Amino acid sequence: MQPSRFTNGLFLLIALAALGVVLIWIPPQIVAQYEQVKNWEPAWVYGYFGIIGAGAALLLGVVGYFFYSLWSATRKKNVQRERQAKNPSELSSSEKQKEVAENLAATEDLRQDAAISDD
Repeated sequence: MQPSRFTNGLFLLIALAALGVVLIWIPPQIVAQYEQVKNWEPAWVYGYFGIIGAGAALLLGVVGYFFYSLWSATRKKNVQRERQAKNPSELSSSEKQKEVAENLAATEDLRQDAAISDD
């Protein structure tokens, strides 16, 4: 079942609203932190903001990897659905063999799944 265009648009709107809130909220927080630490020695200020920057970069990296993995899995699933939707007479010999191998692997995975009973 394909998600509706309304749902996709709603998700995009919520994501953009969250991004806007972050872009409005973060800069004053950084300025407030700088005001608190500006009386420290310069090395401590650089170290403090270096740690904050490294944490932010790490967080952005993890979030970016998460969204990339979701996008990649969705793309692979769509390619597989398009391939499975083709009439077998439209497939080449190698594509037929690949589809049979994938179906057999999926069947074996289901057979090995402990959560599925034999009944």
